[in-house]
Amino acid sequence: MINKLTNEQRDKIPEYIEFYKNIVKQPTDEVVARDTITQLWSRMGYSKPIIIVSDNPIHAILKTFIFRQTRGSELRSELDRELDRGLDNELRRELDRGLSRGLDRELDRGLSSELRSELHRELRRELRSELDSELRRELHGELGIELGNFSNWYVSTWWVSWLGYYKYAEMLGVKFNIEKLQLFYNYLTNIQFIIPYKNIVFISRNFTNTTRNIAGQLHNEEGPAIQFKGWGIHMLYGVRIDRWNFKKLMDGSTTISDVMNIENTEERYAILRYKPDLLLKTATLVDEKVNTIAVKKVFYKNKLYTLAGRIVRHGDIIFKADVAPDISSLFKDVEVEKRERVNRLYSIDNELFDSTKYFIQKKCPSTDRVYYEWIPNEIAEFKNADHAVAWQCHLTVEEYQLELTAEA
Repeated sequence: MINKLTNEQRDKIPEYIEFYKNIVKQPTDEVVARDTITQLWSRMGYSKPIIIVSDNPIHAILKTFIFRQTRGSELRSELDRELDRGLDNELRRELDRGLSRGLDRELDRGLSSELRSELHRELRRELRSELDSELRRELHGELGIELGNFSNWYVSTWWVSWLGYYKYAEMLGVKFNIEKLQLFYNYLTNIQFIIPYKNIVFISRNFTNTTRNIAGQLHNEEGPAIQFKGWGIHMLYGVRIDRWNFKKLMDGSTTISDVMNIENTEERYAILRYKPDLLLKTATLVDEKVNTIAVKKVFYKNKLYTLAGRIVRHGDIIFKADVAPDISSLFKDVEVEKRERVNRLYSIDNELFDSTKYFIQKKCPSTDRVYYEWIPNEIAEFKNADHAVAWQCHLTVEEYQLELTAEA
């Protein structure tokens, strides 16, 4: 039973995170992909299926849809029954069978929990939020209603977090079935997208490139930030941008009305961060409030936490300091960094709108992100930027000041 890490082993955790975070970028080896599927189907008791390889997930889905439509309702029903009977779950079980039990047998429960927190969850968070989830959202958005409801496809990128965990455990000395672990490795590094049926399987080649900015965010102003052959996902500052919105932004035809009518707040933020003059060039400043806020930063279990006033932030996770005393106590002796929290209230009155509109520009002191939100006229009438932001946060002005400007 392994119950403790050496300093050398612990130092390798960031190396494993970085390696398996980047392993998803390697191109698909079609020979390995086909052999892996053949082995898996054999293990599940099925004959070798027909394997159709596409350049990207959209093409794989369209080929599947056309195949289903041209084969008649009887065959389509048979295909659906195969998935209803649990072929996808059977595939998942076969991939993971026996591997997780090896961890339970040979890793101390406390050490296993620690590694899940420091290695597995960190990999899962990045792979699932940045690649897996963005791919899923883009596919549902692009496929439309008819094809969007065709959901018998599976993205495996986030599973690489388990692969990294297993390979790290193997380095520690955990004994796995080598053949099964290699099959797991081959599947996850060569098949990121699959539509499985008993007798036919549709897969997509892996994406060919990702583009990031200096902050490490997925970001590309010239094309897709996640690029497949013939298709990709547009992102600015780590935020997915609708394909049509991106095209209009780059060809200069985007209007402020277009941007402010985007439902997704993060997408609005990213577009206005890229091109703030869209909103500000015709706006009039009504009120500005600048307050100094105490900010502290601390690393806890290899994760960065920021304390701003009484609010603690880790990535996109936000909570009040008093609900996590073990973390909050770590800030006690940390040097305070003073930052400005700036709220601005603007009015905009032009031919785009029937009447005067108001919006706020607010800057998050812990991330430095600038957000823009519409404000109703009855709130804007107070001509107080803090009042408007408090309303937007569902707080009174007094509650807002207490939560965000209290000394850390």
